Amino acid sequence: MLLTSETNWTIAVAWILGSFRTGLLITSTSLLVLRLSTTQEAGAKCAAFQISNALPYVVLLAAPGTAFAPLGSGNITRTASSGSHPAAFAPVFLPMADVALVGA
Repeated sequence: MLLTSETNWTIAVAWILGSFRTGLLITSTSLLVLRLSTTQEAGAKCAAFQISNALPYVVLLAAPGTAFAPLGSGNITRTASSGSHPAAFAPVFLPMADVALVGA
């Protein structure tokens, strides 16, 4: 959408609808896990579902932070103001572009 002439409102509505559908999917799957589980194993299965749902988000948030850490010892503003080369951000943006392309 960034390469087309879409308005900001179109992007905002698409983001809201995508988030709403994701919330419905996770809730529906949690209820399905509870319904199909016995009473003894319902807690363990719901906990495993929550962990497996959160793990990709944690990894996708930690990876860019880990890639940025060597660039400025945790101080990105200092690195950016010191005139660092834009190619220094390639270790972060290239993998994230790959994730976006796989998701598309």
